[in-house]
Parts: sequence; structure tokens; C-alpha cells
Amino acid sequence: AFHIVKGAYGDLYAQTIGFTFQVAADEYLGFQNTFLGMGGHMARTKKNASAFGTNMKLLGAGIKAASAGTKAMSKAEAIQREMEEKKLQQQQQEGKDGDSADDDDEMDPTKAMEMVDTLDDSLPAFLELAWAINKRDIQSTLKDVCKKLFDDATVPKEDRIKRAQ
Repeated sequence: AFHIVKGAYGDLYAQTIGFTFQVAADEYLGFQNTFLGMGGHMARTKKNASAFGTNMKLLGAGIKAASAGTKAMSKAEAIQREMEEKKLQQQQQEGKDGDSADDDDEMDPTKAMEMVDTLDDSLPAFLELAWAINKRDIQSTLKDVCKKLFDDATVPKEDRIKRAQ
């Protein structure tokens, strides 16, 4: 846990892991210790609402990333077309003048900066998508881990309750 928190976005990882473990434990203990398992049903509802929210964030992040990627690609294609047109015009001009200039396939520095800015603008959308995918994976994995911990029939029920506590 110490290494996770020390890493990049460690606080987000710790919050996600902690919330997932807490809700899973509350669900298990609620089914074991409350009247008609009402505490477990409340915890399960909380878990399902969180999972739904995570899925909606994932969907939204995917749409934003696709939109940002499409925008960046369109901008890159426009810059490429502009460079090709400029090169063609130079070649036609050279044909009229009879001069032969160097074939320069280098990108204009202002155009290069424009493309870098476009990619930089789309980066947050890609990072948001990566986090949404990562969060969903963490929650899914920990859900399976908790199921194994709390439903392990080879361990006495008292020990499983202690695990949850």
C-alpha cells in the first residue's frame, strides 16, 4: 500500500482500492449481521451505484477520447494537405523559373507547433479514458478477490467475518 500511495496518482488508487474493499466488507457483514440482511442489501446497492457511475464515466471518457482523437487526426491531415499543396506550388513555380530547389520534406516549425498543441489538447481526454479503464479493472479484480475471501468454504465462518472486519 505504501508503494502504491507514493506512485503517480497514488491517492486515487488508494481511494479506489479502499472504497472497493470497504463496500465489499460492508456487504458481507451486512448480510451476516443485520436483520434480513438489510445492511448487505444497502451496501450492495452502494456498490452497484458506484459500478454504474464508473461505467458511465468510462463511456463518457471513451466518447471524449474518440472525439479528441478525431479532431487531432483531422488537424494533422489538414496540415499534411497544406504542406503537399505548398510543395506542389513550389514545384510548379520551379518549373516556370527553371530553378531547382532542394526537395525539403521538413515540416514548417509553426505547423509543427500547431500539431503539437493539438495533440497536447487531446492528451487529457486520453488520460481520463486510461484512468476510467484502470479504475474499472481495479474494482472488478478486487470484487473477485473479496468474493474469494468472504465465500471461501474451506475457512470457518468466524474467520471470514474477521477478514471482512
